[in-house]
Amino acid sequence: MEDSANQLWVGTFSGGLNVFNPKTNQFDHPSYPSVSNYTGVIFEDREKNIWIGRDKGIDVINKNNGHVKHYTYQPKKQNTLVANDVNCIIQDNNGLMWIGTKEGISVLDAQTDQFINIQEKQGLPSNSVLSMIEDNRGRIWMSTANGIANVQLVKNQSGYSYQIHNYNGFDGLQGNEFNANAAFKCKNGNIIFGGAHGFNLFNPDQIHSSSLKLNLVFTDFQLFNQSVEVGDTINNKVLLKEAITKTKALTLDHNENAFSVAFAALNFYNPDKIIYQYKLDGFDKQWFKANNLRKATYTNLDAGNYVLKVKATDRNDPANVSNTTLRITVLPP
Repeated sequence: MEDSANQLWVGTFSGGLNVFNPKTNQFDHPSYPSVSNYTGVIFEDREKNIWIGRDKGIDVINKNNGHVKHYTYQPKKQNTLVANDVNCIIQDNNGLMWIGTKEGISVLDAQTDQFINIQEKQGLPSNSVLSMIEDNRGRIWMSTANGIANVQLVKNQSGYSYQIHNYNGFDGLQGNEFNANAAFKCKNGNIIFGGAHGFNLFNPDQIHSSSLKLNLVFTDFQLFNQSVEVGDTINNKVLLKEAITKTKALTLDHNENAFSVAFAALNFYNPDKIIYQYKLDGFDKQWFKANNLRKATYTNLDAGNYVLKVKATDRNDPANVSNTTLRITVLPP
């Protein structure tokens, strides 16, 4: 990395830092206190501080006085660096420092000296962030191990809010896998990301979200792995009097307590971008991510009243969420 004084900063895997001085045509080997000798990325901010991303956190070097500040992941503290393995570092037009790691991104607010952390659970396509670059409108584009995302961070009275839009192979990418530190912004504002199967070049102003409002419905009810149709008689009673898409409540005998409920969001443009989660109130203590079958299965439930809750979230627009519920009563023997 060439700094503002035309010096070349060269990092190594285990030999620390090397700084080439073009005036003397020689390398210096500064011995700054460091969290690690491994160097993954080097970046100079507007204040001419040198940021060094390592495998054990970040060193920030003040070139004027030689002071070094360390940032590391501290699991017992909030708002610290999201992970110690750092892949990329940039500074946006507002002065915020963006740190891409193997476990998500951390954005440092210099006023509070605290990080805002964003991961898959907040909407990223992958926690492994490989390259980042800012477009002319202040959006941060990043390549990951599972496609590309752009993140807009907006300051408000309570802190910061953000919007995330994700893109993958269905949107025309060369693939979902990208290479670390393989990003470039052209003079005309176009952005290039290099990946495992080539590269993608695009005008970020021409990339628009195509998400449609989700409409989540139940699509099938199965008892002991057999689909139940409207009007089917089971144990001398009709279980479904109308389609499962319209059914709000079910009553099961005690020996009918092994069942599955399938569901789908009616957005056929790109179904692969929809995340499904479910939870059975009265039984589950947490939400579960559904697999590609989009089905929740339960067996040997005790007699009682339950509510199956399902939600669908658009990866490309985490605010686009649809919910549905089904009340289920299992009768005692």
